[in-house]
Amino acid sequence: LRGEFMVTDKFGIGLEVTYASGKREYTYSNDGGTTMHTDTWKHNKMRVLPTFNMHFLDSDMADLYISLGAGVKNVNYTWESTDVDAFDGLEIPTGKISGKLAIGTRIFFSDNIGVNLAFGLGGPLVNGGLSIRL
Repeated sequence: LRGEFMVTDKFGIGLEVTYASGKREYTYSNDGGTTMHTDTWKHNKMRVLPTFNMHFLDSDMADLYISLGAGVKNVNYTWESTDVDAFDGLEIPTGKISGKLAIGTRIFFSDNIGVNLAFGLGGPLVNGGLSIRL
């Protein structure tokens, strides 16, 4: 979810909130194949980033922008196993600071409705969605 308030025609201040989760499972046997075990790793991540956006090539239909953001993140990892002898060695330091540098575009099909697409480092590599101009 991303929002932006245009301070001038070329500069905007925004807020980006990102949530992601994932799950990986690995099934194995440690006794020759008679007993199967499953290890499950799960994670979820929430990021909140204030952003500063500089807009270029602005027209009524499209604009190109560069976004720079810095904020906080919270990441949680869990590990479970059906093997009672398995060792829980999952200790992943994640930090609480998050940053983002991205380039993106918005293309409007009408005065108020369009799409956006951004590529960047920090957070999702590629993201996009619906743009609504108020």
